Amino acid sequence: VNDTTIGGILRSSASHWVTGLIDDVAIWNRALSDDEAAQLHTEGLASVFPSLGNGLVAYWPLDEVQGTKTPELINGYDMELTNLSAEDVVEGKIGNAFSFSNEKQTLLSRVHDEDDQLPANKHESFTISMWSQVDGNGQNDLRVFSEGNTANNTPLFNIGTDNGGASGAVDLYIRQNGWPTVGHIYSTIEPYDGEWHHVVFVQENGERRLY
Repeated sequence: VNDTTIGGILRSSASHWVTGLIDDVAIWNRALSDDEAAQLHTEGLASVFPSLGNGLVAYWPLDEVQGTKTPELINGYDMELTNLSAEDVVEGKIGNAFSFSNEKQTLLSRVHDEDDQLPANKHESFTISMWSQVDGNGQNDLRVFSEGNTANNTPLFNIGTDNGGASGAVDLYIRQNGWPTVGHIYSTIEPYDGEWHHVVFVQENGERRLY
């Protein structure tokens, strides 16, 4: 993968746009522990220093628009706006959030340089954290967070809505040549129920956890 997107997928073209609010997206190049994930949920990114800040490589508060981008506060990995403007910045869970729309085909994206610390999947262990207010019922197979390739359909990493649109579950889909596809694994609890919920995905040396 060579790009990171919020609100959809970016491959040779963009697709799978979700409708809902997304706020406070962050990526670590290490696996957060159970206690750290709980601390993150309770205290937010205000608690990143000193311990939670270790390994934090990207943080998009999604509070504002600056020109054609929204800022990333750790390494300057600002996200490019597609069909989004300051009018789509709304009250969020923590400060402001971005309002995404499938109808408007909205997307935040960044294509990374080889020496960047993103995408998350370049690290053996990593953590992705985000708040969202998304109603997954009826939103078939749409993406809240994704990492893809601008030239190919594979590899692909997705955190999104139920691919059948029948629930508010988190749907995980991971595809890479040479490896078995992780095909539409669903969370037991349904955080995409139209209310604000915190979702944290952790990969740690081959083990994956979802909070």
